[in-house]
Amino acid sequence: WWLGTILGSLAALVLLDPQLVDQRYGWRLAFGMGAILAVAVLFVRNSVPESPRWLLTHGRPDDAGTVVDGIEAGSRRERGGELPSTGGRSIAIDTAHRATLGSIFAAMWRTYRGRALVALTLMSTQAFIYNAFTFTQGLVLGTFFHVPDGAIPAYYLAFAAGNLAGPLLLGRFFDVVGRK
Repeated sequence: WWLGTILGSLAALVLLDPQLVDQRYGWRLAFGMGAILAVAVLFVRNSVPESPRWLLTHGRPDDAGTVVDGIEAGSRRERGGELPSTGGRSIAIDTAHRATLGSIFAAMWRTYRGRALVALTLMSTQAFIYNAFTFTQGLVLGTFFHVPDGAIPAYYLAFAAGNLAGPLLLGRFFDVVGRK
């Protein structure tokens, strides 16, 4: 996401610069690039495999087994040997059972109420604070700080670079330190 935002900001810096692109066409080209990316996603999504759980619950156990076998083979190559044993433990997935929205909400409210409330709080915080900042940043910069329209993508560029660098630099600590 953030790498795409960086690339979009760089493209906008070029397309919105009146010295480089006629302003009658610059915004149209930027808008068209978004449409091209949307169509590209339609093709890319066909090459992304479904999760084994989804395949199982939709009556495709053989396909699920193929995906799991591929994941395990890749892990064996990466590790240079056999995978650790699960100790004979396994999970059972009822492929005949179909989860409904009602059963999902019942499980969230009865069994996992605390976790569901934490997740709802995190998602609401992101939606109302983080996204509100991101979506109104250009308006605030232009209206209150008098930043020219052509320079606003540079601010998004810096914001996106920080958001990309964070997980790259700190992600390992979440796995190593966060698990202790």
